[in-house]
Amino acid sequence: MLYKYFSFNENSLSCLINNEIWASKPTEFNDPFDSILTIDFENKKINSLFNEYVEHKAISCFSKNMDNILMWSHYADCHRGFCIGIDCLELENSKIMVEVKYSESFLEVDNDTFLHSNKIGGINEEWQRILTQKYDDWKYEEEVRLILQLNDSNAKGKLFCLPDGAIKEIYFGCNMNEKNKNTIRKILKNDQVIFYDMKKSKNNFKLDII
Repeated sequence: MLYKYFSFNENSLSCLINNEIWASKPTEFNDPFDSILTIDFENKKINSLFNEYVEHKAISCFSKNMDNILMWSHYADCHRGFCIGIDCLELENSKIMVEVKYSESFLEVDNDTFLHSNKIGGINEEWQRILTQKYDDWKYEEEVRLILQLNDSNAKGKLFCLPDGAIKEIYFGCNMNEKNKNTIRKILKNDQVIFYDMKKSKNNFKLDII
């Protein structure tokens, strides 16, 4: 199961109604080190090719957990939003779904291998590694990325249709109001989705699932 956090707004409700998620261009992310070529190449051709590669990618970010307090704070409107649980083995086992690797230092890449592995528009595991490396401080996210091809380099991203029935669970933030919870329940009333409430634990710094 993979999880994605949302604020409660028109865009997130549209995702539920249409069974689709938004994938953003990496240059739109909040981490200035995300998806940049951290290797100092003297070869300008490599830099140019990689920049073109990134401009034609769209990424949607998921997590392996649904109860991380920081994730709820940062990505679900300070716990006023919700989180969806997606169960789709076909998607999880595909080459477009890749786990993020965390480290203290930049990724080491062999210059020749990096240059000759270039495949604009294709799945390139060597170049894809750059799109899935992040600084160690981000590892609490336990991130998994869906990496898509973006045909229009001027677009900020694209929508991705989830397989039918992929959304299995909805988790409501501990600060979400009942009106918004009911709105989501109505949208998904005909789907076999299980709803959960996140509650602040009375004994520990954690979230309980009810």
